[in-house]
Amino acid sequence: MFLHIDNLMDLLVKSQLNLLLALFNTDTLKPLAIQKLDILTYELWYPGIPPSINKYIGKLSSPSYLSKSLALLEQYQIHLDLTVNYSITGGHTPIVDYLPNLSSNNYKSLRTKRIMFMDQLVLMDGNHLLTWDEVKRLNNNNYKGQKPKWFNLLDSDYTLSNYRTLTKWTYHWNANSQSCIIGKTYTQDTDAHSSITIMEHYVPVNDPLLLNTPPSHSSHFQPLVLVPCSGCHLNDFSLTLQDVRIKCSISTCTNRLSTFNTFHYTSLEHKKFKHIPFKKYFVSTKPLHSIRHNAHSIFLAHHNINTVPLHNSISQNTVSIDMDNSFKQIISTIQTSLIYDNRIKSSFIDIALEFSSFTDFQFYSDGSVSDIGTINSRSGFGWLQTNPLVPQLSFTGSTIFFSSSFKSESLAILTILLVLPFNATCHIYTDSQNCIDTFNQRLDLPVISPRRRLKQNNFLIWDLILC
Repeated sequence: MFLHIDNLMDLLVKSQLNLLLALFNTDTLKPLAIQKLDILTYELWYPGIPPSINKYIGKLSSPSYLSKSLALLEQYQIHLDLTVNYSITGGHTPIVDYLPNLSSNNYKSLRTKRIMFMDQLVLMDGNHLLTWDEVKRLNNNNYKGQKPKWFNLLDSDYTLSNYRTLTKWTYHWNANSQSCIIGKTYTQDTDAHSSITIMEHYVPVNDPLLLNTPPSHSSHFQPLVLVPCSGCHLNDFSLTLQDVRIKCSISTCTNRLSTFNTFHYTSLEHKKFKHIPFKKYFVSTKPLHSIRHNAHSIFLAHHNINTVPLHNSISQNTVSIDMDNSFKQIISTIQTSLIYDNRIKSSFIDIALEFSSFTDFQFYSDGSVSDIGTINSRSGFGWLQTNPLVPQLSFTGSTIFFSSSFKSESLAILTILLVLPFNATCHIYTDSQNCIDTFNQRLDLPVISPRRRLKQNNFLIWDLILC
């Protein structure tokens, strides 16, 4: 089986495989093997050995011997089939397959409530999710406390249901009108193969005089006040006939929707717009530019659209042109920056070439963190150039070490500046107050002591931003 033993890791894999083969194929050791499987099932909260154990082992602070051995073998494409009779009754679909990014607290909640399968949370037909109160009643109301976060995640992002009325604020990108559509859902039609959500269309109030916004506010930072649409070309008249109170209804696929929240009507953010001439209005917790950017990015990702093609080397048109000294300096900056992947460098050079003949830019940037606190943590960031007179290019990227929201937002700003020509004017719109404060502090103190500089978070990134 092992024709070539070239290194110590191969020897380790072979030794672990021999131990597992002996454990599961020796009659006297089978009780011990079943005990090991029980431990594996409890720590992964998965019935038996999962097809890809490395997806789950990162959630464990102290993996057992069996889980570590299986993860090691999986890296060598070695998978084991059980020879012992081992099964967990109660369902067929493990819940962790639906929710792969559960936190350690979520695992603890599932273990405490003894919920391992999706079958414990859905109706008999498998198409509709039970409410949390119904789940509690089926388990003799033994669950105390608030509705767990993993159930909210399952309810909002993974399981489709028309078993109850939905009232959520959603947004999506409309390719025909090239705009972001915002609405409030009021029903959902779901079957075993698809799900359609019907929403009441809402439009933003864009008049700063009507909102009484201070003149110092940029239009991109105005609060997003939403009012019902009085009827537009997107209206589906067959839907509005169902409820005469709704003037504009839109239907779309549920899996293409993203959600956001609005301030409560008793909050100060809501009350300060009570002077506007609308009886019914809502104030979003997110600014419009952030929602539009997210909607467009999700649309591009869903349709596998790359706004800037990646190349293994600098594209031929980049090499063939007679580059002046300033553009050569931009390329040199990109080549020596924190970015190490040649494909990403080539992509930035192509973007810089597209931008090289323009001087006025406008960007929206954003960043986020996933799986924070685990070995799979990742900082994601992205930006979109929105000046209609300039090529409307975008970029997304991520880093895997020392993830934080501040780092994501900072990298978005840095990558914008990397592709801009010299002496250009650039307006960057970000929702990171930390980045804004750091930028102002560094401008106010252009010379700081090495000790104070080293104490700043992500000081290397900000050294490049302000160099």
